[in-house]
Amino acid sequence: AGMRELSPEYVQGLRGLCDEYGTLLIFDEVQTGVGRTGTFSMSDPLGATPDLIALAKSLGAGVPVSAVLVDDAIAETVETGDQGSTFGGGMLAMAAVEATLTTLVEDDLMARATEIHDRVAEQVGPVVEAVRGRGCLMGLQLDRPVGPVAESLRDRGVLVSGSSDPHVMRLMPPLVVSDADVATFAEALHAALDATAAPAEAR
Repeated sequence: AGMRELSPEYVQGLRGLCDEYGTLLIFDEVQTGVGRTGTFSMSDPLGATPDLIALAKSLGAGVPVSAVLVDDAIAETVETGDQGSTFGGGMLAMAAVEATLTTLVEDDLMARATEIHDRVAEQVGPVVEAVRGRGCLMGLQLDRPVGPVAESLRDRGVLVSGSSDPHVMRLMPPLVVSDADVATFAEALHAALDATAAPAEAR
């Protein structure tokens, strides 16, 4: 809740329990995968390798597509016809996936995601209580409800969303966002926080 990250110790503990009881560990990386958090999969920073990873959204860069990555042991049990769908393997979606992965690597966008996070933290850190998350998946902890701040940002041409925590703003910029756009967001957030600040108590 509120863009809070699971600890490596917790996830590694889950991996151990799954191994002990013969249960599969599945990562839902529909939002976190394909470089958004600065690595292709959260299994890298968490230090735990899942048996299956679900991917979508960023995988097609706007073209509807999803995929499931499995380890070798599971892959060996899948036979022709076991897995399929009516529109699976569509040529447009496959071309989008290939272009997305090629661009992700050639333009070093995973490193760029981390750089964007650092820039946002540097420019808005002083006016928020915390900057959580990794890469281009961030939660900004505010000292007030997100709603009025989001409305003020919208009036300034910036769209953001809330989270399950009413004081945490969800921020998911694209991996190709420019430094100028980050600066524009930071400036707008400063102004929105000023505009929504509670009036000073009367003396």
